[in-house]
Amino acid sequence: MKIIFYVCLALLCFIVQTTSFHFLSWLRVYPDVVLALSIHGGMRWGKIGGLQFGGAVGFVQDLLSYGVLGINMLSKSLIGFTVGALREKYISDSVLARVVIIVSSTILDLMIYRTLSGMLIGDEIANFDSKAAIAQSVINLVFTLLVLPVIMMADRAIDRRLSRRQDLFHGKSFLD
Repeated sequence: MKIIFYVCLALLCFIVQTTSFHFLSWLRVYPDVVLALSIHGGMRWGKIGGLQFGGAVGFVQDLLSYGVLGINMLSKSLIGFTVGALREKYISDSVLARVVIIVSSTILDLMIYRTLSGMLIGDEIANFDSKAAIAQSVINLVFTLLVLPVIMMADRAIDRRLSRRQDLFHGKSFLD
């Protein structure tokens, strides 16, 4: 059930990322929904789970976008791993910690993407624009702070439902 939830969530996020935000033509910067998923993966499952989940959603993002295959997968898996490692050792659940994680993850993601794109495609893409990075950080911050609690609440609801189902079967899961 949890796998189905995360597959549906990822599909919904990819649909929103590739279609819905482009109807807002007055925006020049769109929220990075896949980055929000990678951050959630690191916060939820730690460094290894964040690495795996970030890599999976980054790979699908690479498949749906143009450019070199693997850049988004690498950057999102590194984001998931870093957030998971920091979450396990240092970071609490405070809002300030989430703000720092989201802003630094956005800047790290942009730096990885721009650097690898510049190395593999050419120098015209690799220029790091600090104004664009600040705008992307602000948009990602607002979007992720609104969406992340909803994802976590749905995740906890599924956990509660699964634990009630296990209690029904006297501690054994349904598939055992």
